[in-house]
Amino acid sequence: MGLSSQYQAKQKSLTQTNKNLCLKFNRTKSLNKAFPSVFLVEVFPFILLSLATNYADYAVSRDRINTFLRLPEENYNLAGKKINPAIPITAITFRNVYFRYQGQSEWVLKNYSRTLTPDKVNRLIGKNGAGKSTVLYLLLGMLVPHKGQIIITDLQEQNYNLHQEGGSTGQKQLANLNQILERRKDAQIFCFDEADNA
Repeated sequence: MGLSSQYQAKQKSLTQTNKNLCLKFNRTKSLNKAFPSVFLVEVFPFILLSLATNYADYAVSRDRINTFLRLPEENYNLAGKKINPAIPITAITFRNVYFRYQGQSEWVLKNYSRTLTPDKVNRLIGKNGAGKSTVLYLLLGMLVPHKGQIIITDLQEQNYNLHQEGGSTGQKQLANLNQILERRKDAQIFCFDEADNA
């Protein structure tokens, strides 16, 4: 049993009509129907501005990371002292800390003073380039302040000045900090989490 010749002719006609419609399809006209040109003219500057702002944030972050990566790795722990991981830390104090990256005239941190304690939530908030990451790099011993002190106080009231007695820099310091944190109870660990800028 096959298709009737009349049905076959109708199918052929529909197929040809569909081919003609596909060949006549104009993407620009269909885009104008979906998004009127007035809408595109009004919205396009905002889209462009958003892309430029996102690129500017990316470029600033990229430059800061590249500046940090160009810093030489040094060991300021000539005495070889380490913080005892068995004794809980009671405070980390930044006292009148000044820091700027090499080749920059503006201070990232200028007369920065703050005490971080384990009994409360400690937040580092601010815009891009405000110094949040720099504070963490200073704390880890990966950077050295131009002026001021970073002091760690333990439960026995013993003070460690990070940049006179602190650990080595770079990956060695991160490994040392990791060993200390692995031995601490959860309640004794300072939790650093970078939040999105709101």
